[in-house]
Amino acid sequence: MPKHIALIRSGYSPFGGIEMHALSLMNKLLNHDVQIDLLTLPHQNWPIGHPNLTVVELGLNKGNRLFQSWIFNRSVGKYLTGRSFHCVFSMDQVDSCTHIHAGGGSHKSFLQIKNQGSSPISRLFRKFSLFHNYILSLEKKAFTDDALQKIRCCSTMVKQDISKHYQIPENKMIVIHNGIDWSGIGSVFEDRIRIKNELQKKHAFHPDWKMILFLGSGFFRKGLDIAIRGLQYMRDDFHLLVIGKGSPKAFLQLASRIGVENRVHILGPQEKGWQYASTCKGFVLPSRYEPFGRAAAEAQSMGIPALVSDRTGYAELIQDKTNGIVMNFPDTDIEIQRSFRDFDHLINNPVLSADDIRNQIAHLDDESVVKTLIRDFLCL
Repeated sequence: MPKHIALIRSGYSPFGGIEMHALSLMNKLLNHDVQIDLLTLPHQNWPIGHPNLTVVELGLNKGNRLFQSWIFNRSVGKYLTGRSFHCVFSMDQVDSCTHIHAGGGSHKSFLQIKNQGSSPISRLFRKFSLFHNYILSLEKKAFTDDALQKIRCCSTMVKQDISKHYQIPENKMIVIHNGIDWSGIGSVFEDRIRIKNELQKKHAFHPDWKMILFLGSGFFRKGLDIAIRGLQYMRDDFHLLVIGKGSPKAFLQLASRIGVENRVHILGPQEKGWQYASTCKGFVLPSRYEPFGRAAAEAQSMGIPALVSDRTGYAELIQDKTNGIVMNFPDTDIEIQRSFRDFDHLINNPVLSADDIRNQIAHLDDESVVKTLIRDFLCL
């Protein structure tokens, strides 16, 4: 009899790493005769179809985020009641599941770190926020539920955070790094010179600029302000290229204030933003909290060194001053200066070739990661 699983992911975005991962997992499972009920919000237009796949639209795709989260969780619980599944795999914040993809890390850790750099009023707002308190209650119930069998942690940092906050037994947690489209990125990597020339022409990048890529949405959490502050400590021919969704106003004002406004280029979201690594000498992700940092993996699979913070899960894959730089928090001016000057030196005096950097993360091939996920986490 075929295995039957429920996979929970409320939303779909063609730019979302977790959605791409969900698609890879579903395709692999469906090809092995596993039946899947995909529990999602209405009108998400998931680009997948199969006789063994049932897309179940639950909740409401309108209203504020608290109401959406509450009604979706409630609808998921009602749907699961009375139905039997080999496993209920959640890639979202719900309180009813047997397996959790902790791709967002711990919301409790996220709030603690966010509060460290916030005003007293902002901290007070979050303390009494109905949304944040609701998400924390969902997280606690899901992580401590007797029905929970396993938590997939995308980095050792996430595993340590969850263990610290919720005292989860060791045997319920497994670290499986996020995967990337290894072969798809590989074809671009092989053709990167032509693609670089096309992108330089399209955006009028000067060929003498040494571009540094920042890729990701949620600019403050991912440390765009830190990247701009760090740019002033790199040589004048370095320029920062920003790809992602977010309001640029405050960051452009910061760049102007410290005199690097002509070296910061914000393009907004771009499909397959990692392709812009072909125009760049390095990648920066000095996040305040980043459970893994798939964008760093994508950039490194394009053969460029990466600077990431020690609050980014991907830091455990960085060999400091070899394939990248790890910036330590707190983000003092001295530490930003140290890390970005080290990054400048590494780019101008590379230790590894582009092929060497790429090959160091071959184990993040999504094909391999999905196989591990199915075998060691879902135990199918």
